[in-house]
This record gives sequence, structure tokens and C-alpha cells, in this order.
Amino acid sequence: MMGRTSLVFSLIVAALLSGIAAQRTDCENATVADIVFLVDGSSSISPGNFQEVRSFLRNFIRALDIGPNKVHIGLAQYSDEPQKEFLLKDHSDKKSLLAAVERIQLVGGGTETGKAIDFLQKQYFTKEGGSRVVEVPQIAIVITDGDSTDEVKEPAQKLRQDGVIVFGIGVGEANRKQLESIANWPPDRFLHSLDSYQALQEQMQMLLETVCLSVVAQKEALAEKFADIFFLVDSGIDQGQFVSFKNDLVELINQINAGASTYRVGVAQYGQDTQDEFLLNAHQTRQQLMTAVRGFHLHPQPNQPHYLGRALQNANTRFFTSEAGGRAHLGARQFLVVVSGRDSDDPVSKEAQKIKSAGVTVVGMRAGASVDALQRFVTSGYAFDSPRVLILKDSIVTEKKDDITEDCKGANIADIVFIVDESASIGQENFQLVRTFLHSIVSSLDVRPNKVRVGIVTYNEESTAQVYLDTFNNREEILQFIKILPYSGGGTNTGAALTFTLNNTFIEEKGSRKSKGVQQVAVVITDGKSQDSVHEAAIRLRRADVTVYSVGIKDANMEELRDMASHPIDRHVFNVNSFTELKSLKHSLQKVICENIIDQAVKVSARESLNHSCVKKDEADIFFLMDDSGSIGNKDFKDMQNFIMTFLCTFNVGPDHVRVGLVKYADNPTLQFDLGDSSNVDNLKKSVENITHKGGGTETGKALKFMGPQFSRAMQTRGHEVPEYLIVITDGESTDDVKAPAEELRGQGVIIFAIGVKDSNEAELLDIAGDPKRTIQVNNFDALKSINNDIITDICTEDACRDIQCDLCFLADGSESISKSDFIKMKEFMKAVIGKSTIEQNKVHVGLMQFSTDNRLEFPLSRYYSKDEILKAIDDMEQLDQGTLTGKALTEVSQYFDKTNGGRPDVSQRLIVITDGEAKDEVIGPAEALRKKGVLVYAIGVVDANTTQLGEISGSTERVYSEKNFDVLKDLESKVALDLCWTVLLVINFFLHSIPKEKPTEGDTYTGEALQFSLEYFNAAHGGRKELNVPQILMVITDGEATNPYILKEHSDALRANGIIVISVGVKEAKIDQLETMAGGDKSKVFFVDNFEALETLYENMSSAFCKSTKPACKTGDIVFLLDRSGSIDRDEHNIMKNFTTTLVDSFEVGEKLVHIGLCQFSDKPKDEFYLNKYYNKEDLNTQILNVDYTGGDTYLGRALDHVKEYFEESRGSRDQVPKNLVVITDGDSHDDVEDVADILRDQNINVFAIGVGDVHDMQLLQIAGTPERLFTVRNYDVLHSIKQRVVDVMCGDPNPPPPPPLTDSP
Repeated sequence: MMGRTSLVFSLIVAALLSGIAAQRTDCENATVADIVFLVDGSSSISPGNFQEVRSFLRNFIRALDIGPNKVHIGLAQYSDEPQKEFLLKDHSDKKSLLAAVERIQLVGGGTETGKAIDFLQKQYFTKEGGSRVVEVPQIAIVITDGDSTDEVKEPAQKLRQDGVIVFGIGVGEANRKQLESIANWPPDRFLHSLDSYQALQEQMQMLLETVCLSVVAQKEALAEKFADIFFLVDSGIDQGQFVSFKNDLVELINQINAGASTYRVGVAQYGQDTQDEFLLNAHQTRQQLMTAVRGFHLHPQPNQPHYLGRALQNANTRFFTSEAGGRAHLGARQFLVVVSGRDSDDPVSKEAQKIKSAGVTVVGMRAGASVDALQRFVTSGYAFDSPRVLILKDSIVTEKKDDITEDCKGANIADIVFIVDESASIGQENFQLVRTFLHSIVSSLDVRPNKVRVGIVTYNEESTAQVYLDTFNNREEILQFIKILPYSGGGTNTGAALTFTLNNTFIEEKGSRKSKGVQQVAVVITDGKSQDSVHEAAIRLRRADVTVYSVGIKDANMEELRDMASHPIDRHVFNVNSFTELKSLKHSLQKVICENIIDQAVKVSARESLNHSCVKKDEADIFFLMDDSGSIGNKDFKDMQNFIMTFLCTFNVGPDHVRVGLVKYADNPTLQFDLGDSSNVDNLKKSVENITHKGGGTETGKALKFMGPQFSRAMQTRGHEVPEYLIVITDGESTDDVKAPAEELRGQGVIIFAIGVKDSNEAELLDIAGDPKRTIQVNNFDALKSINNDIITDICTEDACRDIQCDLCFLADGSESISKSDFIKMKEFMKAVIGKSTIEQNKVHVGLMQFSTDNRLEFPLSRYYSKDEILKAIDDMEQLDQGTLTGKALTEVSQYFDKTNGGRPDVSQRLIVITDGEAKDEVIGPAEALRKKGVLVYAIGVVDANTTQLGEISGSTERVYSEKNFDVLKDLESKVALDLCWTVLLVINFFLHSIPKEKPTEGDTYTGEALQFSLEYFNAAHGGRKELNVPQILMVITDGEATNPYILKEHSDALRANGIIVISVGVKEAKIDQLETMAGGDKSKVFFVDNFEALETLYENMSSAFCKSTKPACKTGDIVFLLDRSGSIDRDEHNIMKNFTTTLVDSFEVGEKLVHIGLCQFSDKPKDEFYLNKYYNKEDLNTQILNVDYTGGDTYLGRALDHVKEYFEESRGSRDQVPKNLVVITDGDSHDDVEDVADILRDQNINVFAIGVGDVHDMQLLQIAGTPERLFTVRNYDVLHSIKQRVVDVMCGDPNPPPPPPLTDSP
């Protein structure tokens, strides 16, 4: 039976769908309900008016079918206190009930409605009070004429959450706002406002009809939700197993009371062919089904192949159709149960995927087949190690409750509005499937005022805001409302609906949080072509920074869907052939929406690597060629200008670095500004803003020809060659030839990117760029902002990847679920990533393993040192076509990073895992083992890949990429390549002013004296920049023992006392102990090689020491640590956190005039450990940190953030003129709100850094930190140390360092 809340859902459905204006309905069929009246009896009501209430109640009761197993009525009166008149169980006949109504007397007093509603919940809607909560609809009708003097919102919400439908009747001066918070949504259905008590009689019939029709509709809701179950049995299974299977199936049919109106059952067997025994509509009764099963006999085909794939194809096309008795169109769940006796002789994955795409759950039961074979076709979680079908009973009769999915757990801040087509072409039956689909999507979201907000707009010829972004405060209430989402029929004005949504729902007054930086998302669901244009309306919506997804069903127009959706189109457009397929679409849609929300908000690494890599793009000349033709509107032109201005901000612009120029063209090209006209970004942006749009034709060829001399002059003015780029933006086909002038430009060495907008010609774009990877097409100019990073990434990757040394291995999924064409796309992706790397013996090595059930090493890291050989080997790879055992593959691939198998453990090692499905074995252990040996793992998931598993494989969400299909992999090529390069890119610039030009004369090795002599060369007179906080490093290279070793310590200590870092490099006969002495005992700054030739490659191994040495140091500041000590952390993890905190403290210069440290812990309550003015040396600080207690408890981080504000007061040791920093370390979601108090902290100029461990949600961390750059996450406490330097770098880094002074020659 359905639960209490589910029963009420259908009651609300009837209330809404009946409509207030329905004709008078006889209540004879409203035979069962529990209805409680809550009547205001305060002193504001006169005896005469109270008599009107009695009359209303009598007439209402007379119209109902009162009886023991029929309608029950309860009544409570209230004023200051609630008063029980009679309970639901007190009267079982109409006569005694009417007499009881006559006896009620006005009590008089105040008006405490909230207390009375709470009284109703606890005394009336309980089993003890006579409520039949799990059997019949529950209704409360509140009648009042004044303001309540207590709070009504919370008790009413609790009552509704218990599944009680609440009607509100306000008379005279009743407070409508209070009544709206009492009654169910929407008010025009469940709230009635009357001028006087005399009007009660006029409204009685309207209310009575609503309730009665609801009760009638509830009979259907009380019926169990049924399913269609089809059994597909291997004809070759053992006879004993078959007998057990039949007996169990007969018993299952009996227990679930199968039949045409309940659970429908069909049976077929398969071997070489598929043979139907009976379809879903063959038998009407349970008895007929049981007889049919008893008469079922196998027809084995010994020594013949078994084609389960072919049988699944049959199942997909025939078994579940409405003609065969399938009821998907009525919302019935559908199961295909495969009893498999042996592994199939044909592929099964693709056919199984087709069935699952239609919303069918595929169950696998082993009767001889291997576990691997079963896993290839079953729905996740539905593989059983036995053919005893009775174990399926719970799965069949219990509908899985939708809840927040793993994909969406991190996507907990967004404003999402669903724009739902309710036109006549859909029909009531299909619209119910739309409600179910919408219910499933919203169930996956964390709906709360400070988390995800959801709005709903329905539309036909007109648009209606059914739910605003601030209408509901919790997920349960909006899910209740979705069950009753109204359907009216009518036309299809989708364009008007988009405009309406922008103007009426994505506004601050209705709950939008755009001004706070919260993502705005619209999901359009439609089944047909719009009767008005969607084009301009969609552009306006997207220009307002709303991300638009379009979901098309059945006859939806694909061109319109693409026109509405955000870029990239492939990721934002979804289309299914029927309403029944919505069930399978929900997972992919919610996955993409949630991943996009997370990516846009918190994925820091891509932005970080892009910005840093482009700064390293030290020199380049870039021209924009901008279409100015008449087909471009003024707003489109502005989009182009914004695109260019955003582009500029990424580069180190200047006359000696990156120079930018711009030419616009229509009939003729005109130079707007040349490469040398602007010396900084701000001036360039002003130049772009000042360009005016004039219109004209489209002669792109002439414009390209014009660019040749511009680039020739650029080289002359710079004096040497630098990379040259031309970015062409056009919206239409050129009226002249583009191919020849573009080839001529490329012949000059100019790299051309061709961006086509709207009606641009794809072939022409390719003629311009000369490479399909440098052609980009977008539907509209507003989409330009979405591709900025794509072009920047391509430009910057070359420099970022040029000098890296790395072992890069691919682990590619070869399972049979991947089609041949998709397997080729995966190979092309790998080739593209490799193409951006420098493949040489001393640079990047590449290896490849393919995995499935078995694994195959295609080539190890040490086999190929040329790009061509690697690309050919990838082309030659043949697909394994088995299952998906990713954990096994991770274990096996690990050995190929070892030195004995061609790996280079002393260089950076990377593994890229590419998979299209869920691993059928455990991945956590093998992945952790790989990462512990220093291999950084990237996980790329496509189609059905499990996002949680991808995170377990990579160990960090920042190294997870999840895509809708293999086509989208092409959009990842440059991004993944850049991420790979950035993680190993360690760039050091040396100014070598004093390297001798000739070999020095021989003699003794006076290393100590040389150290002493070096000190003065770091002062300002010799170009030293200590006063600008530039790190100072002395690198000592020696091949022998120092002549005076006793002075090494004195002079190297003197260097360090002056802030100079000493790195020592020994060759041949150098003494290790002396090298360590010079480096101050820090072995990480000591290097040794056997001969001078080895120095050529040593720099690659020294990068880490140099980069750590050049990190900015925190000289002053107030830093407070706020540490989680709640019960989700065990004592050992708490100790790791404390040790991590001490390592952070060691990175700062602690002192009374330097850095001050404070510490607070929290769980249920914050606990002060020490303020900023307590300790001024590291030893005391670290001792105290290590001694703090662990308590356990819940996670109330909001409360702790509010408390910790006082640490930054002067009385607690904080100072006005120094940076203020708060470092929060937590591993769980807070039970209270963190956003508002974090905003307050930042308003007080406190920089908040959030470190999340484990499953804590990134979005909540972002609320705390306020910016992704101050947000850090790790998989578990064991790897907390790995982010220490990143944290210190961000805390100590100067976002706007002063430019270095010009270097001068030594005197």
C-alpha cells in the first residue's frame, strides 16, 4: 500500500485538476476520507456569525457519506487554547455527528492559530485520534477571521509534511499572508477569502466539490503501483534449475497477485532463436498465469550457439509494446528478467543499453553464466547469483524512492527554473509522465532556500508561473506540488514562455540570487514546434547569464531545441522519441546539469592552469579579424567586443610580450588598432570598446589578404620571430574567395582560428583555418563567451607543454558497450592529447593499455620515442569487446610505471583512464595504491560512467572529466593536455650575468671563500630585489672536496641569515656531507651526478626545489585555524589534521611583529583553544596545536564561523594593518547555514580558506571561501599533506606584485 504522503498526492491532484469552476458534483462516490475542521472561536466572532459556521458544517456533513468505513469527521475549536469538540473516531453515523455540531458553543478569547494547528497534528491526525493515515486521504479545513497572535508557518508546514492537505478559509479581516502559509499551494485552489460569514454558504458547494472529487480520485491512488515483468529464459539451463525456477515463478505470481489489472507477466525462451511462450496481455487472471507457467517447457538446442544479444533485440522491439500489453505509457515500471545459463555467443551490451534507454530495468539471474557475462547487460544493482526468482519480490513490488544522486551531491547551489510545455498535443496521459520525470529530476536536488531553489513555469498560448524560486522552502513540498502540476492543453508559444521566465522568475523579487553569483539555469521541456519564434527570446535569456537546457520529446523540432540551448549544444540538448523514454533520460539530464553546476562553480585547476600557462606565453603577436557586415546586429557586435575583451585579460600584454591588434571588415578591411598601439590591457580594452559597428558586405578574402602585410610589419617592429595568431570571427559566407589568401597567411607561419557564428559556412571556415581543430561554430553571438577558454587553451598549451618531462600512460576502455565508431573517437582523442606533447627520449614517454575483462598492454612507456610511431600504434589497436573490470586494470597497469618496465619514477608520472561505464569490480584500493606510488590519475567518463567511481579513481574531483557522449571528447583535448602539462610545468628563469666565457684556470677548491664572496652580489647595487620580496637563490656547483671545509657552515649560514637560499650540486668527487652543510641540512636542496654531461638533464629533477624556494613567504598577518572535531572524524584523522596544521604554521614567519596564529575547534559548539596574542614562537604554537582535544559531535560550522569573528578583534591580538586569514578544515556538510556568516567575515576583510576532506560538498566550501581559488579538496586525510604548498602559495601570494626594476650591469 502507498504511504500517507503518497495518498495525499493524488488527493491534491484531484483538487487541482478538478478546477474550482467545475460543475456541481454528486458526493455519493466520495466514500472514504478523514476530514477535520479547525474553527476559530475567538471573541472577534459574534454568536450570530458562529451560527453561520454551524450551518455551514451541517450542510457540508449532510452532503457526505458518513459511516464506520466511509467518511469520518473531526472538529476542534480554538482561541487562546485549542479545544477538542470531537475526534475522527467519535461519531460513525451522520445523525450523531450533526447533533454534536449543534452542541458546540463559542468559547471566546484570543487567536492562536499556530498552537491549534499543532494540536490538530498531535491529537487528531493520529491513530489514537481515529485517523486512518495509511488508508484514506487526510484533510484539514481551517476557518478563521483574524490575525493569529502566534507563528503559524512552522506548525502548518509540519502538518502538510505529514501528508495532510490543508484548506484555508479566511473571513473578513483574516490575514491572507498567514493563510497562504497555512494552506497548500497554490492559493487559488486551497485558499478561499470571504467578505463575511454569510458568504460561507455561497462557497460551500465550491469547497465541497473540490473535496469530493479529490476523494473519488484517491481511490485510484490507494491502488498499488504495478509493474510489467517479462522473463527471458535460456533454453539450455539445467533441468533441475528450470524446475526450481518454474516453481518459484508460480509462487511469485501468487504472492504478488499477478493479473491483467495488477502485475503483468510474460515469458519467452532463447537459444539460437527466441521463442515467445506468452506476452504480457495473454492472461487475465492470476490462476491463468500460474497454469501457463506450469505448462512452460524448454526446447534446448544442444551444441548450438546461444544468442542473447538477438533475444534482447526482440525484447526491445516486441515484449514491452502497448500492443503486447506493456503499460509504460501509464507509468508502469517494467522489468526484463534474464535467466542466463551460459555466456552469450553474440554481443549483448549495446542491445541491453537500448532496452534500458526505454526505461526498462534489466535483471540478470545466473544459472550457469559467468558473473562477467551477467554484468555486461544488467542494470546496475540488479545482478543475482541464482535463478530463484522469489528473491525479486521486493524489487518488483517496492518502487525505488528518488533521492539526491551521487552526481548531484556537490551541486547544491543554483537557481533552476523548469519551463514545461502543457499544450494539447501532449494529453493527460503523457503529461503524467512529464510530472513523473520532473519529480525524479527535482528529487535529485538539495532544495532549500540557501541551496538549490526551483521554479516552474508552464505554458501553452499563455505562460504561468506555477512555482517561483522562493515559493517552497524544502524539497518535500515542491515534490508534492509537482504531483499536481496543472495541465490545461492549448497551443505552444515557447518563445513567449522564455521571455516570461526571464522577466518574471529570474528576478530578485521572486527569489533569484543572480546578484550573489548563484548560477541561473533554465530547463525547457517541450513536445512540438513552437507557434512563435524562440530565437530572440532564447538569446535574451542566455545573455542574462542563464544556462539553457532544452529537452525535446517526440515531435519536438531539433532546430528549435538547438536554437534555445546554451553552448556547447551537444551538452545542452536532449531528445527522446516518446514520453515513455523520459524515464531513462532523467539520469543523463540530471548528471549533466549537476556536473555543469559543479564545474562552473568550483573546478579551480582548469582556470588556474590556464591563467598561469598563458602568463608563460611570454611573446606572441595576435590579431583579431572582426566581421562588421550588415547581417550583424548591434547586440551581436557587443557580444564580439566582450569576447575580445575577456580574451585580453588572460595574457601578459605589453610591447615586449604579447601584442594585440584588431582589424574589422565588411566590404573593406580597416585597421582599428595595431600591435604596438597599446602597452597594457586596460588601454586595449578601451580601444575595443570604442569600435563602432557600421555594416556592409562580407568580403572575408579581401580582409585575409589585408592581414599579410600587417604580420610582416609586426615581425619587423619586434625584430625577431614570435608565434603569430589570427582569430577570425564571421557570421556568414564570404562573397569572395578565402582559400588562397588564408593559405598564403598560413604559409607566412600565421596560425589561424576561424570562428563561425549563425549562418557561417563550415567548409569556408575550414579553408580559412586549414585545420578542423581550429574551426569553431556557435549558433549565436552570445555563445562566444563560452568558447573563449577553448581558443586560449590552444594558444597557451604549446608553451606550457614544450619542456615538460613526464611518463604518460593511457588506460583505455575496450569493453563491448563501446561501439566501433566511438572506439575510434576515443583513439582520436588520445592522439590529439599526445599531439600537444613533446615526444622524445628525455621528454615525454607514452604508454597504452587497453582494458576490458582482460587487459592488453598495447605498448609500454619505453617502446616509442617518436610521435608518428605512437600514433600508428594507437590506430592499429583493436577493441577487446569484453566486460568492464577497471579495478583489475588499475592494478595491472601500475607495474608499467616501475623502472624495470620502462617507467621513470624520478619524473612526473600520469595515468589517464577513459571509460564509458561503471566498473564491475572495486576501484578504490587499486587507485589509491597507484596514487601512493606517485602516479597522478585523471579519470574521463563518458555515457554511463559512474561519477562517484571516477572520483575514487582520480582521488580528486579536479581530475575528473565527465561527458555525455564520445562526440564531446573533442572538446576536452586541449583542456586535458593543458591540465597534464600544468601539473608538471615548473618554469624557472635564470639571469646568468656572471657565467665565465672561458674555462677557468686550475687550482684549489675554495668553496667557503666563494660563498662569502657571493653574498654582496645579492644586494641592490648588483640588481638584487630583496626589498621587493623577490626570492634569492645561490646555486653552488662543485666537483670536489672543499679546500677549507670548516668555513662552509659559517658562510652558508650567513647567506641564509640574509634570506638567501643555497642549493648545492655535486659532480664526480664532491662530498655529500659538505653539500648538505652548504644547503643547511636540507637534503631536498642537494643534488649529485656522476659526470658533467648529466648536468644537462639535471635541471628537470631540480625543478621542485627551485619552485619551492621561489614561493612567496608570509612575513606578516593574522591567521586563525578553525578545525573540525566532529564525530565524522576519528581520533587518528584528527591527529593527522593537527599535524597538517603544524606544517602550515612552519611555513610562516611567526613573531610578535610578524605572523600571529590563533586556533579554534568546533563540532556542536565552537571551542576556543588560543587567541592570536597567546604564542609568538613556532615551538610553543605547535606543541599547543598537537595537544588540543578531540570530542566528536555534530557539524555546526555556521555557528563556529559566527563565533570565530571575535578572534579578529584587537583585544584578541588581531591588528588593523595586516592581512587577516581564516583557514577552515572540515570533512562534513554543516547542519546549519554557512553562507551569510561567511559573507559577513569577508565583508570584514577576512580572507576565508576552506579545506574539505572526503565527501564534503564543494559548493558549501565555495560558500565559505567565496572564491574557487581559496577552496581546496582532498579525498582523505592521508593525502592532506599534498595540498600544503598550494594552500601556502595562495595565502602568501601577492595577486598584484610590483613590476621588477630593470636589470643593470654590474659595475
